Amino acid sequence: MRKLIITLIIIGLFFLLGITIFVYRPQIKVYSIPPARKGFILGARTNNAFLFLFYEHPSEGLSPLQQYDTLYSNELTIYALAYTDTTQENLTFHMYRLETIKQENQTIEAKRDIQNITVTLILRKYQIVKNVIELPTHSEKFTVEIYTSNGNMIFKFYHETHPLFLPAKRYTLGSLFMDRLAYVLSALIVIFTMLGACRYTINKRRVVPSLSVGAGLWIMTIAAIILYFTARALIYLFGLINVAWTYIPIGIAAYFFGFSLMQPKKKTLFLMKTLPGSRPTKEIKVLEVIEDRHKLYNGEISWKDFILGKKQEIQFKGSEIWAWKIINSDDELYIYRNIKEESDKIVIELEDIHIVDVDQALSKIKTLEGLASEKEHFRKKVLELLTKMEVEVDERVVDMFKLIIDRINRGLGLYIKKKEVEELKPGEQIEQKEERRNT
Repeated sequence: MRKLIITLIIIGLFFLLGITIFVYRPQIKVYSIPPARKGFILGARTNNAFLFLFYEHPSEGLSPLQQYDTLYSNELTIYALAYTDTTQENLTFHMYRLETIKQENQTIEAKRDIQNITVTLILRKYQIVKNVIELPTHSEKFTVEIYTSNGNMIFKFYHETHPLFLPAKRYTLGSLFMDRLAYVLSALIVIFTMLGACRYTINKRRVVPSLSVGAGLWIMTIAAIILYFTARALIYLFGLINVAWTYIPIGIAAYFFGFSLMQPKKKTLFLMKTLPGSRPTKEIKVLEVIEDRHKLYNGEISWKDFILGKKQEIQFKGSEIWAWKIINSDDELYIYRNIKEESDKIVIELEDIHIVDVDQALSKIKTLEGLASEKEHFRKKVLELLTKMEVEVDERVVDMFKLIIDRINRGLGLYIKKKEVEELKPGEQIEQKEERRNT
């Protein structure tokens, strides 16, 4: 229900924004730098002097202003060359905006937002004197007519203030240092404020994505580069107020950097499952969780789910919820049967507590099987050893009998050396054998 209300509020805000844009239809104005006029300078003349009008072009420098040209700068420079002894010349700038009005079947142009300013020019006979006149800012096109003190119009042009033609603030070393110091201090305030906002987000949401320290340092390096470049160059070029937009990327970088410094307290769940096999086998899964309001949530969350406000609750299913406590930590060990993961929750089906007895029984069975296998192995070894010993005993007995017979033959004088036997002829050998047999 809460998510539905938030969704309806967001849709309503977008709907109101659309209505506002449709009703007011804001016009985005794109500025381009108009080219400067070059060539012969045609000025104006009063009863006392010749007047030549100029303005400062952003790329071409000092440029002439001709009749019916459009002046985009608020500063108008008039060079006056007097040919009389008069030392002053009063000029009236009559400014107005033309608006087209339809009356019945006629279309007429009426003057709107009429402004009049009077300026005094300094003159020196046969000398060129520079006079700078500051015009008011006009966001729309205004017609400007210059009149002398006797009411004669001597010059006409159009005026529309262009941001690129406005002069930048001129710094001294002291004022530049103060602006840079103010910018750096305000940037630090923005950074610490956004770190505080990150801390508040972590305490409020609890389940937040993790950001490595290396990624956080890269983000703050980009913010430091923006801060240095702005304080070094942009403030001098555009002024302190015009570079205030740089606080936005610096603040965003500081906010995300906070996620690499601060993280909610997590604990680890070790999930163990017994697998069938010839030897005891375990499958272990590791799950990092965050506790919030006596509930456990998955600590591994993506930035997309964090922005959308999604999180996965850890739910245990079983007849009896039990776990092993890991010493010197808040971690726990569970024996599970099955894990089912859904978009908003992770359901862990636990084994019953008697699974420990089953594991112990399996361990004993495996121990008996191992002992029986080792017994059979040693039995074979013993039989092989006994067989080898019997063979060696038989060989020793045969050698002993041979030795006894040989000594008896020696005592009876029946021993004949091998060489003597070989020297006898075959007939003699037979006779010798018969004689021994008879003996």
